[in-house]
Amino acid sequence: MNIGQIITELNEEKRRLLEQKQAIDNRVAAIDQIIEGYIFLGNPAAKLALPRHVSQLGLQDAVRAVFQLAKGIPLQPTQVRTELMYAGICGSSPKNLLISVHTVINRIRDELEGVPQPGGKMAYRWKDSKPTLETTVVTGKIPEPPPNSVATITLHMDDNS
Repeated sequence: MNIGQIITELNEEKRRLLEQKQAIDNRVAAIDQIIEGYIFLGNPAAKLALPRHVSQLGLQDAVRAVFQLAKGIPLQPTQVRTELMYAGICGSSPKNLLISVHTVINRIRDELEGVPQPGGKMAYRWKDSKPTLETTVVTGKIPEPPPNSVATITLHMDDNS
C-alpha cells in the first residue's frame, strides 16, 4: 500500500468532484435566471399569457383580450374571472369581479359565440375563432399566443368598468 499514491488519487477525485459541483452550481444559477425571466413575464399559474401590466386598459378590453387569447376555446365567465385575477385585475371581491365579467359579456355578446356546456351553463368564445388541433378540449390546454401578440395588448383597469 502506497500512501502517497492514495493521497494523489484522492486529491484527483476531489478535484474532479469540485469541477462537477461547479458545473452543477452554474447550471442551477442559469435555471434560476430562466425561472425569474418567466415569472417576470407573468403569473406562472395563469393559463393565458396576459400582459403583466393589466391596469392600463378597461375591464371590457381586458375581457376581450382573454377571449381572443383563448384561440377559440370556449370559456365560462368564472374562467375569464380567474384569468383576469391571475393577470392582476381585482374587483372589490371575486364575486363582484364575476358580476362585472357577466356585465361585460352581455355588452360584447355580438363579438362572442355562445357554446352550451353540460349542466346547462354557457361558455363563450371569440367569433370566427375556432380551436386548432393543439387547442382542442382533449389537450385541456389553452394555447400560447404568438410571441408578438402579447406585446400589443395593454390593459387598463378604471373605476368605471
